[in-house]
Amino acid sequence: MFSYLYKYLLIHVDCSKLDQNFRSDLFMADRSGFREGESKEMLLKNIEEKLKSDETLKKLNNKRREEYLNQATTDEGSIIEDIFKQEEMNSELKKILNNRKGSFDKKESNRKNPKKNKKKVKKSKLERFPSIFKIDLKEKDGKKIKKIPLGDKRIIKFETDVQDDYLYRPEDKGSLELKILDYKRNSLNKNNSDSKPNEVTDAFEVDNTLSDHNIKIVFKPKPDVVQVGDEIKINAKLTSPNGDLEVPFYIGIDSERKNSINEPNKPQIDKYGNLPKLIKVKKKDEVWVLERGNEWKEKPQGWDENNIIKITEHEDKIDTVTINMGSHVLNQYCSKKAHNAKKIESCKKKYSISVYVHAILLFNSIEQVKNIDRSEFVAETFKSYVKFLFFDTNNIHQG
Repeated sequence: MFSYLYKYLLIHVDCSKLDQNFRSDLFMADRSGFREGESKEMLLKNIEEKLKSDETLKKLNNKRREEYLNQATTDEGSIIEDIFKQEEMNSELKKILNNRKGSFDKKESNRKNPKKNKKKVKKSKLERFPSIFKIDLKEKDGKKIKKIPLGDKRIIKFETDVQDDYLYRPEDKGSLELKILDYKRNSLNKNNSDSKPNEVTDAFEVDNTLSDHNIKIVFKPKPDVVQVGDEIKINAKLTSPNGDLEVPFYIGIDSERKNSINEPNKPQIDKYGNLPKLIKVKKKDEVWVLERGNEWKEKPQGWDENNIIKITEHEDKIDTVTINMGSHVLNQYCSKKAHNAKKIESCKKKYSISVYVHAILLFNSIEQVKNIDRSEFVAETFKSYVKFLFFDTNNIHQG
């Protein structure tokens, strides 16, 4: 009913003015609990209808939902991209997944398959050490600049020719270094501070990946440090024994994106339609955290490494699929089949894809049956069902 409030909501029902005969039929003689029967069913139904129609509770649930989804965002679009890259899965998966509201099918384009007109560009061989480091940014007014809204994050891509393990391997590894060259505060901002951050990590949350000729750096401005209108000149350096490679660029802080007042956060609509949010959690220092590092406050009671998923519904549809990336079964499988950081990452990625899709399929295959909570049923079933998914991903360690 209110899936984002149930852990925080306590309902007090005053039964003192109910008819005496009704109360006698409702409660046990020693007041230790309810009697099973029509009176109990009638009371619970009336309470449920009253709560469902309460506008304040609806607004609170939507507000809590918006806060949670903003905290736990994961790029589920890339997950679906990876699913449909597997050609042998395309036709059958599309048919089954399209049974849910909000099609997973790619939306029709007005143009005739533009991909067919593109020539395939043959990528160069990956080298042990880099000789290429080019930023993928268009120049504007003589600057290569990326605008990032305050409160949001953006990816800046660099083309390179170095092997994927260059930043992580035990020997002959390189490093990616970011340095602030210049910081210009917005002179029109009345709340301007004289202090300026010295390090990139003082101004931004930063993460990076290296894969298939591309280094991707994620920048998220820190709202308590940077301000709208600020412009930061940054130097990116990829170290190499053959000579370091450097690229200067700019980041401009744009206006913060805001939702309309009282408008709940809408699920992402991309070329595959409306998707349930994918949320990944793991245990860190005895605390369960989200992928961004925030504490997972929606953790169900008793959740541990034996749990696989948690499904949250909103308006009778799947709203989120939360996957336990610290489960025993995943750790055991990856430790046996994957023997370096790259293969472990591949193992976990394919696992999350498989769990995400199978959870949706299983949920949608169960009809709305009285007294069956589909979300709870799928979560319990997955504790044993997940072991069979590895039969579908038995080549995971080759990733």
